[in-house]
Amino acid sequence: MEFLYTAAPFNFLGLTKAEADFKTAKFVVIPVPFDATASYRSGARFGPAAIIEASRQVELFDLESKREPYEVGIVTMDEIAPVRGSPEQTVQRVKETVQEIIKLKKIPIILGGEHTVALGSINAFDKDVVVVTIDAHADLRNEYEGSKVSHACIMRRVLQSNKKIFQLGVRSLDKKEFELIKKEKNIEVAFMQDILSKGLKPSLKKLAGFCKNKRVYFSLDIDGIDPGDAPGTGTPEPDGLKYGEVLDIMRTVTENAKEVVGFDVVEVAPTNNDVITEYMAAKLIYKMISYIKWK
Repeated sequence: MEFLYTAAPFNFLGLTKAEADFKTAKFVVIPVPFDATASYRSGARFGPAAIIEASRQVELFDLESKREPYEVGIVTMDEIAPVRGSPEQTVQRVKETVQEIIKLKKIPIILGGEHTVALGSINAFDKDVVVVTIDAHADLRNEYEGSKVSHACIMRRVLQSNKKIFQLGVRSLDKKEFELIKKEKNIEVAFMQDILSKGLKPSLKKLAGFCKNKRVYFSLDIDGIDPGDAPGTGTPEPDGLKYGEVLDIMRTVTENAKEVVGFDVVEVAPTNNDVITEYMAAKLIYKMISYIKWK
């Protein structure tokens, strides 16, 4: 007797072509395997494939919403090939791809790769879009290791595009970044030390006001989460956010924003003995899809 073994397609959630038709899809997953400016442990280029692999184990039924969010339509594109040695050109490729997705009135979901790739996605949107980011690091350096387009500089470049930023979970930065935060009117930071001492609620209240009736882009650097829960990242920092707190942040964004225009999950760097991080990343992406309101 012959047995036929089949595996789910290598798409986000393992959706088949019938379940993930590009014409009707509301969300477009865009993998970007790039980590050329990694400054500690490399490997984020393997993040997109690891997230997609893990996502095929995520249950399609969401207990919180009591529905199957994939039914709004989720399609996975082929990887954007990075330009070796050129973060600038890679960012431009991401920007051009996202601009095409926007024209089709779909929501892009960028899978990193290092945080630099999110710059291309953010730059594809008009300056009226505000940015909410979870990150252990401020990423506000003017340049890092000779480059102004680096994972350590992304939010500095976003500021220079006249977009407002709200950061949560920051607990590692240099003195110049701290001084910039104190004087820069277009950035607000919920430092992790304040969240730990006062709880998350005060920060959520400020976040709700920041997002109120705004078009919002959401960026999740996985190192914003406590490394005890998400160890698979290139630059881990202790005392991070918990999974439930990230969900609270995402709910606050989606409940108060006029529109969530796009989002990314970056800096997943798989390790040999860990599937927790990529599975958590996949789960958070699916939760964000479930929270986003549709007209």
